[in-house]
Amino acid sequence: MPNLNNLVEKKREKGEWFDRFKRETTKGLIIDFSYEDSNIGKWKIEVKHSEEYNNAGITAPWSNNESKIANQLKKKSMIFQLTENDESSFYVPFGIGYTDGERFRTRRISDQSELSSEIKSNFEIEKYQQVRSNPSKQLNNKLVCVCKKDDYKKMAFAFILQRIYPVLGK
Repeated sequence: MPNLNNLVEKKREKGEWFDRFKRETTKGLIIDFSYEDSNIGKWKIEVKHSEEYNNAGITAPWSNNESKIANQLKKKSMIFQLTENDESSFYVPFGIGYTDGERFRTRRISDQSELSSEIKSNFEIEKYQQVRSNPSKQLNNKLVCVCKKDDYKKMAFAFILQRIYPVLGK
């Protein structure tokens, strides 16, 4: 069972990184976490908070798990964005991982019954249109995960619960 207490902050520093969505170098706070448990192995989780773009990107660039799916996960990210109704919070649409043959994929969630008990007990859950005044049609009525914008540990845990654990945690 995934446990927030297994997520340990290792390093916090100002830095620069290449934002592949913006296609430019950006600056901000980089927080490194380590996570380990017997189901998924050891992982390094990075949270990169850009104050310029007011978002936080989460990646898992390293793991001792060398499976094909784990290697795909190392190339995936989640972007938490500022909620429009609360400037102290970020949100990310739920994208729960699954495998389609040998490929990692995610699916959007509309009903809380599709979420794990760990997600329900650790995160605020809202409908997309509650955090965005102009919701996109494809995300309308989909659920989003909401965190305080300085709760980097929760953002890293969201990545573990949404991306890694559904496909590797048995």
